[in-house]
Amino acid sequence: IIKGQRITQVFVCGLATDFCVLFTALDARILSDAQVFLVKDACRALSDAGEKDAFMKLDYEGIRVVHSTDKVISQIGAALPAPTVCPGRKSP
Repeated sequence: IIKGQRITQVFVCGLATDFCVLFTALDARILSDAQVFLVKDACRALSDAGEKDAFMKLDYEGIRVVHSTDKVISQIGAALPAPTVCPGRKSP
């Protein structure tokens, strides 16, 4: 879905870091040209060992682990153009 959509960054979070979140991040890395980030403090692993293994895999694949307070998060949307209204359509 994201390939060819001009998506440059993907931020992944959720439950469980060591399964669903990990494989979603890996899929995003493999299936797109986007830079992929995992937001660590917005995730929870099922086990400490699983989390450690997941972070090793993410690091190996070049997926950056960030926190919700990191600068890269605060810049989301800063470079996006202002939304446009379709011609002939009234604004809400």
